[in-house]
Amino acid sequence: MQTSAIRHYHASRIFHAIRLTPGISQREIARKTGADKSTVSTVIKGFEAAGLIDRTLRGSDNRPGRPGEGIFISSKGWLLAGVYFHPDRIDCVIGGLDGTILRTSSDIMPFEPARVGGIVNKMMIATCAGLGRSASDLLALGVSVPGLVTMAGKVARSPNLGWVDVELRDILEKSVEVPVYIDNDANGAALAESLLGAGVGLDHFIYVESGSGVGGGLVLDGSIYRGASGFGGEIGHNKIVRNGRECHCGKRGCLSAYVADYALLARAHDKSLSVSSVSDLAALADSGDAGALDIFCEAADHLGIGLANIANTFNPSSIVLGGLLSRYSRHFVERTKEAFTALAISAVADVCDIQPSALGDGPPLGALAIALYGCTSSEASDVTPWHLGNEAVSESTKK
Repeated sequence: MQTSAIRHYHASRIFHAIRLTPGISQREIARKTGADKSTVSTVIKGFEAAGLIDRTLRGSDNRPGRPGEGIFISSKGWLLAGVYFHPDRIDCVIGGLDGTILRTSSDIMPFEPARVGGIVNKMMIATCAGLGRSASDLLALGVSVPGLVTMAGKVARSPNLGWVDVELRDILEKSVEVPVYIDNDANGAALAESLLGAGVGLDHFIYVESGSGVGGGLVLDGSIYRGASGFGGEIGHNKIVRNGRECHCGKRGCLSAYVADYALLARAHDKSLSVSSVSDLAALADSGDAGALDIFCEAADHLGIGLANIANTFNPSSIVLGGLLSRYSRHFVERTKEAFTALAISAVADVCDIQPSALGDGPPLGALAIALYGCTSSEASDVTPWHLGNEAVSESTKK
């Protein structure tokens, strides 16, 4: 491995150790990352020269001698932008390198995809200005798209947006001046769990979410698995019932056709329940309505089938449930676990924990996570927080 690659590998691990453990000491960084003290000291000096970190005294740490120093990701350094595309609007999120959301904004989704770039650029500038910051402080833009996204940044198909073969990366790069990282919304949510939520520290887990469809992200060996074209993880289109209900993809028997919001509401209509949203249905179930409870139980049983198939294939240590599966986990988790345990290989089920998302119902973090991962992972290009500092950084990180 080249020296520059080794430097970058260590810088990435040390950066994320600080991000995940604010106030950590250099001794603790060395223990967490496995890097020797000399390497940690060199990288930390580079980070400090680049303005990436702050130091503070953190008390005696119950040890004799001088108080120890705690190291934090600086709140005054680089910013990240994330944008989410919805059928009717674009959401913009500005956050820090620690993954904290600082400000959000929304605008109307244009009918023509070609107009997206200009709108996103204006949103980024205005949202940064609302923080008293400049768009020149942005390091990267992460983009979350509901649909099939190639590794080259083309949206092959997005039924929600009505897009087919949209060269989104080209459109955005004509308008924005920062590196652009694009992924589908489920992969973005999986990255958020990996970097900030229930997947922190897990090298093998599966993220599954439900909303207008069922999506998934496969985190294998610590990285998102995207497949040959970028379409890996389409868990919602696993077939669980032969010639079953019609899915929005046009095929039959998909998991989405039994667990997505439209599937739950269709079952409610079949049972003549007066509901207009999954929230209404959950409220009915909470009140003890037998029909509503049956709908959730049926969906959980089908979800358990789908998860058992995936777990038998990939042997994850955890399955994280997001979207409405997390929001209404009281109606999903236990029943899903029962179906999963009955169908998964015992040795696989014994090591696999099924749990709701740790990120809750706040502003979504997927797009921000796409940007954070894109510019700080060990796979990142040279557009990283530690490569874009001044000459002092370049000199101090040579080893």
